[in-house]
Amino acid sequence: MKSAKWFVTALWLQLAACSGDIEESARQSGLSGTSGAAAPSGGADAAAGKPALAAAGGRADSIAGGKAGAAAESTGAVQMSGACSAVETRCAGSCVSLTSDAANCGACGKVCDSGLSCHEGLCRCAAGFDMCGGSCVELSKDPKHCGECGASCRGDEQCIAGECSCAVGQLVCDGACKDLQSDRSNCGACGMSCESGDKCERGTCTLDCGELTNCSEACVDTATDLLNCGECGNSCAEGQRCQRGRCRGTPTAAAGAPAAGSGGRNPNTAGRAGSASAAGSGGD
Repeated sequence: MKSAKWFVTALWLQLAACSGDIEESARQSGLSGTSGAAAPSGGADAAAGKPALAAAGGRADSIAGGKAGAAAESTGAVQMSGACSAVETRCAGSCVSLTSDAANCGACGKVCDSGLSCHEGLCRCAAGFDMCGGSCVELSKDPKHCGECGASCRGDEQCIAGECSCAVGQLVCDGACKDLQSDRSNCGACGMSCESGDKCERGTCTLDCGELTNCSEACVDTATDLLNCGECGNSCAEGQRCQRGRCRGTPTAAAGAPAAGSGGRNPNTAGRAGSASAAGSGGD
């Protein structure tokens, strides 16, 4: 009885060992074979292992496909929600850059004042401008902020290259900008004054004739003056008149001019010739 039990136990152990060898052979055959053909050594046992491996591969593909689908659904959900990029922020329903948006500079709703731009999240003046009193100004040109904020130029000065100075052609005389070409109190040089009735013209004191013309220090009306008709020094002939700056009319004949019908001979010469002829005939 004991020998029979021993025999059954030994047979069972042998069958279990054979079953393990079959499973290992099927696993190795599935890893090495790519065309699906059974390995010569595996035979029917290797073929029997393929359905199990195919099922395992199917489960792996199913899992991978499920993960990919979930990722796609997640990406689609982000796109559907309108999410902003990594460098943008949603402000009032729109994606904006807080580093450069003048309407949302540094934070949503922070608006830069007129004339300012948003740079790196701060409201600043454009290049070449500086902030003075809440406004962007050019310190090189602004007469109220010449060279620096609050440095004002006088009313007769200009801001040139950041310095208050007189306009071109003017000089400072007694603390004020003066045009030496036309200033009666500084005519040609600071402190050079013109006499009463004179004006400063091109840096020289001359007679001030108002609407008349100064001709050799005399005020004349060139529209009617016979000696300065139309311009200084233009004289009309005797018998003419100056009208609207032009000599008009026929000039009077000059004394000693040939009389009409004389053939152009001078009557005095003709008389002398007649006397000589008479004297000659009397001698005969």
